[in-house]
Amino acid sequence: MKKDKYYILFLGACVLSAMFTFLLTMTINSIDVPQSPNQQGLRHGYVNPVVSPPPVPPPSPPSSPPPCILIRSATTPSFRLCTLDPELDKWSLLARTTAPSLLVHWPLKALLKTIDSRPFVVDAIANIGYFAFEAASLGASVLALSNDVSLVQLMEISNTLNHNISINIFEGNGCDNPVHDLHRIDILHIDAKDILSCATQLSKGIRYVYMRFAPTKLKNPIQLLEQMNDVYHMNIFEDSTASNGALEKVDFKSLIKGIGEGTTTLFLAHNNFM
Repeated sequence: MKKDKYYILFLGACVLSAMFTFLLTMTINSIDVPQSPNQQGLRHGYVNPVVSPPPVPPPSPPSSPPPCILIRSATTPSFRLCTLDPELDKWSLLARTTAPSLLVHWPLKALLKTIDSRPFVVDAIANIGYFAFEAASLGASVLALSNDVSLVQLMEISNTLNHNISINIFEGNGCDNPVHDLHRIDILHIDAKDILSCATQLSKGIRYVYMRFAPTKLKNPIQLLEQMNDVYHMNIFEDSTASNGALEKVDFKSLIKGIGEGTTTLFLAHNNFM
């Protein structure tokens, strides 16, 4: 009898334990636990693909100036200049082989001597800065402009190499840059396509202009020359015919035809300073 009694008690304990386990499992499953999409997918028999965020690109390295080939100019007084590969850049080649001059009949040195006060020179197509540094070495106050950031950096290096002279360097071209106040210009070096940005300064009377002239890159080259002549009172010279004096309007057409698809530098001088 005692064995039957213990056996019944044992069976009762097993039944109670099973019921307790069943109730505990039901309680846990009823709790709403947040699940990831993959965990939810596993419950339904599929797995969502894991989409990784796009990689963050590394920061762009700061732009660096092109390699500097250091030279000393052949001009007097001389100056130091960072140049480019002479096989790729005309001004770098000229600077390494000779003292480049834009025009034979109107050398910069001679023009600067005609100005009583300290001349102000604007080089709006500075490239490596040869013209600008030559003007500074001859005593002028100089503003050099370039649209090429690498050339601006190259000129800034040249600035640090010349202890007795310096030029002001800005990124840009023409006279409409708000960074500088161009109330007076004595000598301007500029491309013909940008010269009308200097209309205000031309009206005040720029003495001399070295104008890079490529007729095929201009909408109406003859009209531009006539405007320089009539509106801004500039005499126009073509260097190879300088001994014949300033060009007449009837000469403009033959000048443009002679240049063709090439580029030349014209010299413009205001009537008041001839």
